[in-house]
Amino acid sequence: MKYIAFELLPVFLIGLTIFVLVLCMFQSFQLSEYVIVHGAKLSIILQMVAYVTLGFLPILLPIALLFAVLLTYGRLSGDSEIVAMKALGLSTWHLLIPALVVGVFVSIISLQVSFRLAPWGNRQMNTLLTQLAETRPTITIRDGVFAEGAFDLVIYANHVDSANNLLHDVFIYDERDPKAPVTIIAKEGRMITHATSSGQAAYLQLTDGNVHKSSKAFYTKIDFSTYDINLFDPNKVKKEKIGPEQMNMQELYNAIKHQNSKEDALDYLLEWNRRWALSATCLILALVGMGLGTVTNRRTSRSGGMVICIASVVVYWTLQVGFESFARNGQLPVGIAVWMTNFLFLSFGLYQFHRVRQN
Repeated sequence: MKYIAFELLPVFLIGLTIFVLVLCMFQSFQLSEYVIVHGAKLSIILQMVAYVTLGFLPILLPIALLFAVLLTYGRLSGDSEIVAMKALGLSTWHLLIPALVVGVFVSIISLQVSFRLAPWGNRQMNTLLTQLAETRPTITIRDGVFAEGAFDLVIYANHVDSANNLLHDVFIYDERDPKAPVTIIAKEGRMITHATSSGQAAYLQLTDGNVHKSSKAFYTKIDFSTYDINLFDPNKVKKEKIGPEQMNMQELYNAIKHQNSKEDALDYLLEWNRRWALSATCLILALVGMGLGTVTNRRTSRSGGMVICIASVVVYWTLQVGFESFARNGQLPVGIAVWMTNFLFLSFGLYQFHRVRQN
């Protein structure tokens, strides 16, 4: 059975490389924006690609495994090698063992990636984007778009010159003091950063404009030639709350145990179960792929392997998203909702394996 195993591994690596390249292709538009519009260096872009790949690796591993099993067993079936192996006395169980062995191997890798590497990659990506925003504040603002949430302000500019950190025709709505919100209009604004002992501080220097303040009792308009708005003071910034996808398993466990908010606790619990389920998916998809790929006397199996792989992935994630929505609505327990798709695919894989045994 080493023959089948050594057939599987190269196809798995090729499939994983293909899916990583497809992922990078979809991300290329956003990454090119950082280069063209915001002047990010190539080293930063490569770091982003690495962190994004790590974050998606738990999803890509089972897909690549299914791809490898389908193509390998499809080729063996199309070339009648499955028939020859059965004629030599090998049972269907013997044919399944290589797929299961590779599935266990990939599941172990997936566990390590899901538990450690992917959360680390997601956290590093978030840190990198924060650092970019601090050193080049205009990276969060685009031409003709209201940047809601940028430095706790709503900022609009007709034109953004990221190379020189300049904004033209600026509109700002400052609601940091809810009792007295401020509206600011200016012809030009310059983002200025300077280093402090705690990190990069940033402020916006506006020229030729006016400030509008309003409350229940009064309305004030102030014209100015220059006006500075403090945007980012590292000394006053609280530690940013990290999301569940950025936590390792120990942090997730502690968050679930000590979380008072039901909505946050649900997100943490979903993430906890999702990581275990994704790792188990590798083994289940190995069984499904073997059943679907082993089609005796069908030479169309090779060409259909990719189509079956994509269709299976679409069905899997559609079911997964659907069941998780039931959990969020309180219609299903979290554990059942996350693992139900795996159970259905396992049942389908066992059915396919039984069908292959009967042939």
